[in-house]
Amino acid sequence: NGDLEVKVKIDAAKEKKAEDLLLMLVDPETGKVVFITIDEIDPVTGELKVTLPFLGAITLLDKSAEIETQTTDAGAADTETAAE
Repeated sequence: NGDLEVKVKIDAAKEKKAEDLLLMLVDPETGKVVFITIDEIDPVTGELKVTLPFLGAITLLDKSAEIETQTTDAGAADTETAAE
């Protein structure tokens, strides 16, 4: 089937749980983005074992991270855009 089983060490994965993480993988030829679940993790070293459908650029996503949003009024947003 062409899938690749790989191990990659990512410091940001230390002390994390596999179910809280995803890898975002980008196909360098098509730009297609896929999300990969983590097969295994060593929380001490940050080593991840994953199965990839192809090789490409990866980014580690933490599903447990809190997201902070800021709201601004429309006038302030327009001013910021015009100032750029």
